Amino acid sequence: MSAYLLRRFGQGLLVLWAAFTLTFFLLQVLPGDAVLIKFQNPDLGLSPAQIAEMRLAYGADSPLWRQYLHTLLAMLHGDFGYSLQAGLAVSSLIASNLPDTLSLALPAFLLAVALAFALAFASRLPGLRWLSNFLQSLPVLFISLPTFWLGIALIQLFSFQLRWIPVINPGPLEGLILPVIAVALPISAPLAQILMRSMDQVAVQPFVAVARAKGMSETGVLWRHVMGNALLPALNIAGLLLGELIAGALITETVFGRSGLGQLTQQAVNNQDIAVLQAVVMISALGFRPDQPAGRPGHAATGSPTPFTDRRCEMSLVDYTIAVRRRPEWRRVRLQPGLWLAWAVMIAALLMAIAPQWFTSANPLEGIPGAQRLAPQAHYWLGTDQLGRDLWTRVVYGAVHSLSAALIAVAIGLVVGTALGTLAGALAGRVESTIMRLVDVLLAIPSLLLQLTVIILLGFGTVNAAVAVGVAAIASFARLARAEVVRVRHSDYVEAARGSGGTFFAVFWRHILPNSLTAVLAFATLQFGQAMLALATLSFLGYGTPPPVPEWGLLIAEGRNYLSTAWWLTTFPGLAVVAVVLAANRLSRQWSGARP
Repeated sequence: MSAYLLRRFGQGLLVLWAAFTLTFFLLQVLPGDAVLIKFQNPDLGLSPAQIAEMRLAYGADSPLWRQYLHTLLAMLHGDFGYSLQAGLAVSSLIASNLPDTLSLALPAFLLAVALAFALAFASRLPGLRWLSNFLQSLPVLFISLPTFWLGIALIQLFSFQLRWIPVINPGPLEGLILPVIAVALPISAPLAQILMRSMDQVAVQPFVAVARAKGMSETGVLWRHVMGNALLPALNIAGLLLGELIAGALITETVFGRSGLGQLTQQAVNNQDIAVLQAVVMISALGFRPDQPAGRPGHAATGSPTPFTDRRCEMSLVDYTIAVRRRPEWRRVRLQPGLWLAWAVMIAALLMAIAPQWFTSANPLEGIPGAQRLAPQAHYWLGTDQLGRDLWTRVVYGAVHSLSAALIAVAIGLVVGTALGTLAGALAGRVESTIMRLVDVLLAIPSLLLQLTVIILLGFGTVNAAVAVGVAAIASFARLARAEVVRVRHSDYVEAARGSGGTFFAVFWRHILPNSLTAVLAFATLQFGQAMLALATLSFLGYGTPPPVPEWGLLIAEGRNYLSTAWWLTTFPGLAVVAVVLAANRLSRQWSGARP
């Protein structure tokens, strides 16, 4: 036991060091110069000689290896360095912004846990069986909601329409209600889904049957035996939620104009304040453990058990892949209107992307004089925007950029991640250990921060945003592909093929690879919806598709300035994102054989 703990502790330290190293060199190669961004402003009146002195004082001209060693040794002593933009110690900046973020993150986490617990418990209560399917589908809905659009929708509904909660000069408690809900709902989804799946597995254990045989009520069995033993898998992803909380805080603080670590991180990305970004990455990486579930937490809310790579948890992966290979029950499929609706939404979205002229004859970039911000009506189905452009037309043409970018992102994650995972699972040994530690490093870095860094490195644009999202998805595909290859490699028919004289490459090509890709391809369908959310978020924050190109996330960003006068500008593009993500998740659940 002690050897196992020491090995895990050593792997954790290795991941922290590798995350620090990767982010250090990745941030160093960003275009531009943080010192020049700060001091080359003509308003400051600094001469080139004075700027050179500033560069010398900050060590910007030192060799890269020296900067690396200095930063690493300082961080080992708890010194995060100084912020170029603020001129203050990073530790003081974090200390001053941390209370605001904690006041948002901690209540949001507690609300997410309470909501997940309530959904999982209520879905199995005997008196609520008629609501079971509805309650079990709520996590899929929650994970399909873009955090920024959810915040905007809450403002629109509770502040401008119902006037229950003010967002302009609110009180301390009033100002937390809507942001906490916006952060909590998406985070509660993976917790609730994993808890539901775990309860299903615990409910069929022998000790539960014994408790029922002794006359204990169903509610008592659920509370005393099932729920307590089902908590461990849900708690296992708590470390990954730290990075998701930071990402949710960044987005929510932007929507609600709050100060905190999220705003600090976004300013550091814009100004290339490396010391601040390095500190944020290390804080997030502290919550990561190498034996955590494969993929980001959002992947757990799809209706399929989250795959694990640790041998103690391989049964979850086996259950997943058996479900993927299960023959579809087409008689039941014919009776599922939700599945046919999902197909209809995906087909309509694809047709919009391929032939938008079939759905509208208007120009998405040209406005009509005198038609600014018209409400939905017969001539303008979804109304017009602030420049008099038909919103329906812009939503239709936005499908081209949103869907194509998501496909590029999924393709990058699928090809690169599957290649790495397959190589690790096939070769094993030191090659496997090296590749999987690199994958752990990618998972330890908050996905949003990794995406922002890649975008600043490559530049803005639809394709570059898609590449950034694809890079962040590589680790999820790699872990799943590696676990699949390991499982298939030890199966009986593969051992028989080897025993009959088959070479390694022949057995791998004919038996291992084809049988390992089924679960990976099903996972790619799910990742398409997650890529849609990530791309919409990047466009909303201003790092994705530049205006005036119609892209769904950008349309929401442009319409948030008119929440009180033109609700349709954010509502309909957001509904388009949610509809496509829900459809992708529903199809993924069907292909993986999960419960509808």
